[in-house]
Amino acid sequence: ILFYGVQLLFGDRIKVYVKLAIDQVTHFSHETKACALCQASASILGEHYHGLTCDNLTELIKQLKLSLSDESVNTDIRWPDKKWESLNVFSVVRDHKSRKNCVLLPFNALLQALEEMNLRTHI
Repeated sequence: ILFYGVQLLFGDRIKVYVKLAIDQVTHFSHETKACALCQASASILGEHYHGLTCDNLTELIKQLKLSLSDESVNTDIRWPDKKWESLNVFSVVRDHKSRKNCVLLPFNALLQALEEMNLRTHI
């Protein structure tokens, strides 16, 4: 399935291509026309996507949002898997609220694609 994600403030655009097998992501690729933060975030997602489910991704996004928040200074981020610790590189965005959506866009686009695919298979 192809899904488009857009972050209007900075003009970031992403197309995600996804294949599922038994509710797990077996293929993920993307085309981005976006800032370096969004491209880097999409690249990390592209390295580690295999086996993600809607539930896993929802938890991952929750932890990513927490890591980008002011609360993360006093909170231990619990990544669902050690491989996601590379997302800690985005902690520098914490003080730049408008850039958080740049980092989140690839993850939100993939989640929306998975949710759309789940709706189609349950119709």
